[in-house]
Amino acid sequence: MTKKTRRVLDYITAHRDELSTPLYLYNELALNKAVAAYRKLFPDNAKLFYSLKANPQPGIVQHLSNLGIGAEITGQGEWDIGVAAGSSRLLAGGTQFGLSPEQGLSIAQAAASLAHIEFLGLHFYFGSQRLSVAPIIQAIDVVEETFELFHQANLDIKIVDLGLGCGVPYLAKDAALDISALRQQLWLRWQSEIWSSIEIWAEAGRALVASAGYFVARVTDKKRLHGKTFVFLDGGLNVHNPGVGLGRFFRSNPVFLFITTAPDERVETIDIVGNLCTSADCFGQNVEAPRLEQGD
Repeated sequence: MTKKTRRVLDYITAHRDELSTPLYLYNELALNKAVAAYRKLFPDNAKLFYSLKANPQPGIVQHLSNLGIGAEITGQGEWDIGVAAGSSRLLAGGTQFGLSPEQGLSIAQAAASLAHIEFLGLHFYFGSQRLSVAPIIQAIDVVEETFELFHQANLDIKIVDLGLGCGVPYLAKDAALDISALRQQLWLRWQSEIWSSIEIWAEAGRALVASAGYFVARVTDKKRLHGKTFVFLDGGLNVHNPGVGLGRFFRSNPVFLFITTAPDERVETIDIVGNLCTSADCFGQNVEAPRLEQGD
C-alpha cells in the first residue's frame, strides 16, 4: 500500500463519523504530484490545460487553477465553472474534429486567406486511456509529418495543442503508464529543430485527477442469495459515473479498499452492489474482501 493510500485510509478512519456517504474524496497532495509529473513531460514554456470533462467539480478546477493550469472547456456550463475558478486561460474546442492532415491543410489554407482570421496552429488528439508509451510516440510521428506537410505549403505553425491521452490504471490488473519512459522519449523530440519555434499547449484530464480521487461508500446491508454473498452500498450508479453505461464493463472490479469496524482476519468472496433496483448496479463480482458488516 502506498503512503498516499495509507494517508487517505487514516483520514477516513479518523473522520468516519463525520463523513456523509456516499462521497468523493480528493487528495490535494496527489493532485499536486500528478500536475508536477505532467509538467515535466513538456518544455518550461508549455501551457497546460485541464479538460473539465474528466471532472468539473469546482473545487478541483479551483485547485488546478491555483497551480497555474488553464481550463479546456466545452459548453457554457464548463465556461462558467472555469471563470468562477479564476482560470487564467480558457480553451474551447471547435467543431472540426477528426481530420486527415490533408483536410486540415485545406481548411488552414482557406482560413489563412481570410483577412479577419489568423491561423496559429493545430490541435491533435491522440486517443484516451493510453497505458503504454509506444502509441503516444507513434502519434508524435504523425504530428511531425503534418508539420512537414504544412511547411511545404508555406504555412507556419506557431502553436500545437496536444492531447496525449495518458491513461490511469482503473483495475488491479492494469499496469500504470511509464511516465519516466514517456518523458525520456518526448524530450528526445522536443530537442529537435522542428519543435524549436513551436509553443506547446497540452491538455490532460484523468491523468491529472483520477489517481487522486476516491469514491467512499458505506455498507447498508448484506445478503446470502443463490450461493453468493452480496454486500450493498449506500451509493450506486446514480452517484458513481465511472460505472455508467459501457464504463461498467471496462471498469468492473476496480481497486477496492476496506475499512471495517471489527477487523477480522478471515476473508470471503462477495459481490459489491449499489442501492438501485437494477442488476446493472454492480461495482465488483467475486471480490476477495474482509468480512464486512453494516456501517463498514
